[in-house]
Amino acid sequence: MIRENFPELAPSRYMKEPKISTDYIDEMEKMTKLSSAQKRQLLAATLALPNGFQKLGEAFVGPILLKLKYQGLVRDILVETPLAKGEPPEYDVMDDLGCAYTLNVNEGEVQVTMFEGKRVYLPLFRIAAFPKIRKEDLYALKMDAVEYAQNEAKIAIQKQEDGYLWTLMESAIVDYANNPNHVVTPGNEHTIGHTGDLQPEDLYAAAGVVASHELEPTRIIFNPQDYYTILSWTTEQVGWDLKNKMVAGQEVTTFGPFLVKKSIVVQGGKQYVMPDPEYIGYFPVRYSLDVEEDPMVEKFHRGWVLDEYVGMAIINPRGLVRIVKT
Repeated sequence: MIRENFPELAPSRYMKEPKISTDYIDEMEKMTKLSSAQKRQLLAATLALPNGFQKLGEAFVGPILLKLKYQGLVRDILVETPLAKGEPPEYDVMDDLGCAYTLNVNEGEVQVTMFEGKRVYLPLFRIAAFPKIRKEDLYALKMDAVEYAQNEAKIAIQKQEDGYLWTLMESAIVDYANNPNHVVTPGNEHTIGHTGDLQPEDLYAAAGVVASHELEPTRIIFNPQDYYTILSWTTEQVGWDLKNKMVAGQEVTTFGPFLVKKSIVVQGGKQYVMPDPEYIGYFPVRYSLDVEEDPMVEKFHRGWVLDEYVGMAIINPRGLVRIVKT
């Protein structure tokens, strides 16, 4: 009855329900996995085709990988929150100073706005990519060119997300540290300077700034090149257990109280120490990554539009500390 009287409330095939990344993980875990017998049947059915061996070979032979798959960081730093239809992206600011930092993206221009108050409205913006491939490449290449193009576009969107986040974090760290009403760690104490190679003591100094704000430092973000300076630390600094793991080629994912992350978005010579996402800010999602076909028939191209409509805000900047090589 409600939908008959108010047709605008009826579900539309053009509307996509907002989801967060954990929703997709839950859906994948619920997917039925093929048993060994089903896999053998599928393999036998493939080999029974006239070009079965060729299809099987194409599945195993792919292009030379040019780089590792990019791992986005924004969802590890901010709390991802889906927005229901018509729900405003508004959040409370519980800090004594009433400071929050929002990101405004308008036609490629990025502006960081400091908000003073107890409730902040987040402006949303679109992040998009436009992958395309030539029609003849669909026939000339053995690899799945469609999947490759779409995956590269998704990675480009992730990099753009992280780039916006780091612009926001840099501004928040500098502005909050120099706020005249900020008396816990005022001035440049949210920036730890060091000369030479990074040392564990630098991480501990940054962790101390976070802890002085009654927060637990749990994450450190490296530039990939700086991450490998960990390998030069001595057993007196890191102990035999961690040193043995490093020599054995195991990736360092934890160090002391920190989860260790790395990203090419982080500028070389800088590291960032921070608490858990629920103590930092929000990443509201009006609609999550959507894919629409955009064929360019007259140019003999197959194309797509990938976009999402999101926002970013740092509600609690007190736990953000950067380490800078001077």
